[in-house]
Amino acid sequence: MECREIRVDLPWPPNQVKAHRFVIYDVFDPPEVKFEEHVVRIVGRVERPLEIPLKDLASKYPCVDLIAPFHCVTGWSVERVVWRGVQTRVLLEEARPYGPFALAWGIDGYSASLPIEALMEETSIIAWAMNGKRLPRKHGAPARLVVPTRYAWKSVKYFGALEVVEEPVPGYWEAQGYSLNGDPWREERFDFGRPLMRGRRVSL
Repeated sequence: MECREIRVDLPWPPNQVKAHRFVIYDVFDPPEVKFEEHVVRIVGRVERPLEIPLKDLASKYPCVDLIAPFHCVTGWSVERVVWRGVQTRVLLEEARPYGPFALAWGIDGYSASLPIEALMEETSIIAWAMNGKRLPRKHGAPARLVVPTRYAWKSVKYFGALEVVEEPVPGYWEAQGYSLNGDPWREERFDFGRPLMRGRRVSL
């Protein structure tokens, strides 16, 4: 399939060190859901709630190949990752949100808070492939939200739903002090305290 290529072409964020590979974090046990059975939802403060099988997103919607760095709040970054997916703004325009914020949900119960404006950016996507291959389970299969203009904890693994809300609602890490916005170029790491980034599973 031919997909339109888009790139993140921004200066390197402050105090980020280039890494050769990912450090894998999971707060909860990774779920097992088949690509063919997975459904993506856009719910909450929207005029038209959506429930779209992932197989339909991958075959019936315009796809993009996103080339972007991946910036972790703990200070490491992978310089170039190629993600294939559909832009979140395509789905949001179809759902017609009337709330300015969203809670992104993983099917494992993890969540992250995001402004709708971040999800409407050209480079925010729901990805099902990574570096030319089907998205690996350790990176969030069957689908992952990818928001490259925010720190990586906002790029929710095992992505299942966007819940549009009227006020910012803290997700898992935001409730523990991490930034509601999470802009790497402004170093918006914490809104309060300095909590440790810990997951039940941490590997390379």
